Amino acid sequence: MTGMAYFFLSVFILLTAFPLSASTIIEATGKAYDLESGRPVYIEKHIIHLVKPPKTNTLSVTMPLKDKVTYTTPDGNVFATKTVNYETTPLTPTIVFNKLKFNQRESVFIKSNNVIILHEEDNQRQEHQLPLKPNLVIDAGFDTFIRKHWSKLLANKSFSFEFLSINENSTYTFQIEKTQEDSTTASFTMSLDSFIGGFFVDPIIITYEKKEQKLIRYQGLTNIPKDKETNFTATIIYTYNEKPVAKEKNE
Repeated sequence: MTGMAYFFLSVFILLTAFPLSASTIIEATGKAYDLESGRPVYIEKHIIHLVKPPKTNTLSVTMPLKDKVTYTTPDGNVFATKTVNYETTPLTPTIVFNKLKFNQRESVFIKSNNVIILHEEDNQRQEHQLPLKPNLVIDAGFDTFIRKHWSKLLANKSFSFEFLSINENSTYTFQIEKTQEDSTTASFTMSLDSFIGGFFVDPIIITYEKKEQKLIRYQGLTNIPKDKETNFTATIIYTYNEKPVAKEKNE
């Protein structure tokens, strides 16, 4: 089972919305556990640069500008890195994913209304090009998509979108809807009504803390390689540490 079946978000993904009053860096840690056995399989560490929200009388949701991710084994060995740049296209960010363990590098970016996908391995390079669709979401841009439609999702409206994983050369149509809500959290389910590589992809369940719209739990297929043929299916638990950026002298 390959490619898009290993969707995502590593996600994640990713990540969070914080209604803060100053420029901020968020350190996020995701601990991934095998969905069947429950054993720890990897750790993802994010350094997320957030844009300063405008000063208004209403709640302003802080959006990520950049995310640098390091993936390690449970004992601390780095096996992959990823950079996500949301600055110009929040739903379709520029992605560079280095699978150090397998000497592979995958990149996705927008150029002249097209999506450019690069796969590099052992000094060989393959380039693919897709037209930019209006409802396209790329990799961790999905977190932005959820927060963009937050109030309508909580009001039980469902949405369809085209998703591109950095492992793939084509997009797939997903549907998302709210499946659980209580006073502090909301869970959304993403479903794919088709087969990928001959296998049905189980729904992906993601849970947010409602007050600050933070992703706190992810369950399903990931885009993190288990080996050259398969990716991890995992439950990922996220925690956060806020680090305000020091003010400049002229502020």
